[in-house]
Amino acid sequence: MQDGTATVTDSASGEIVMTDDVGNWRFAYTKTSLEGVGLAPGEWLVGLHALSMIVTNTSGGDVDVDWEQSVFVDPAGRTHRTIHRGVQLNQLTAPMLSARVAAGTTVNEFIFPAGGVRFSAPPGRPGSVWNSPAVFERLAPGSGFSVTLALKRGETPAPRTFTFSAVAP
Repeated sequence: MQDGTATVTDSASGEIVMTDDVGNWRFAYTKTSLEGVGLAPGEWLVGLHALSMIVTNTSGGDVDVDWEQSVFVDPAGRTHRTIHRGVQLNQLTAPMLSARVAAGTTVNEFIFPAGGVRFSAPPGRPGSVWNSPAVFERLAPGSGFSVTLALKRGETPAPRTFTFSAVAP
């Protein structure tokens, strides 16, 4: 309650865990260093969420993630290049190197759509920051997104598509 007005905020918590022939996957939300436009005009969200992805390779062989071919599909069905841990924001358009997940190792990444990421000065706020439209914060029940990771086992493509849907609390 503030000034006689009740404000209710739902937040995402928990994680999604699954196993396939590549490994054990765990997804959750994590804060980014990006700021974003909030739900009200002139409002800013400090620290947008990204999708945390932790995978342990149990396949018995190395697996490569081709970040250049991996995509994020937003709730409107638009595809975006992905940002992941290690991508320098001032190098957003530069080619991304593939990442090797050696057999038996665990990789801790995050995924965020690159579309709309800009360096700017938010109105009414001092300084310049990296910002982006909010993605996960604006998911309404019934909406969702997907991430397609362009995986390879040796020279054999083994893409994985993960689809997520928002549900009412």
